[in-house]
Amino acid sequence: MLLKLLWSLSPLFSTLELRKITMKVPTDLTIPEIDEIRKEGVKALVERLGIAKAAFFLRETASQPLNYLEIKDQLFGEMTATDIYAQIKGGYDSND
Repeated sequence: MLLKLLWSLSPLFSTLELRKITMKVPTDLTIPEIDEIRKEGVKALVERLGIAKAAFFLRETASQPLNYLEIKDQLFGEMTATDIYAQIKGGYDSND
């Protein structure tokens, strides 16, 4: 679900002006299978929270229907990517 939200927000962040970021990306980049990611995520939750809390967390988060576009509108409204970047770079106003 979080991945879907981030994916829906990606067009906002792809237009940001970024200054001199150097990244080394492996040329043999492979994308893991979704089942592998799910197993790793569940394992991390169980190790960190224990089986009972992990089960409760998964049940609660998996049963919540979410409208990602509605959430995006609630979070960012009419803000542009430049506005969001400026807010992140400048910090948040304590009155918000």
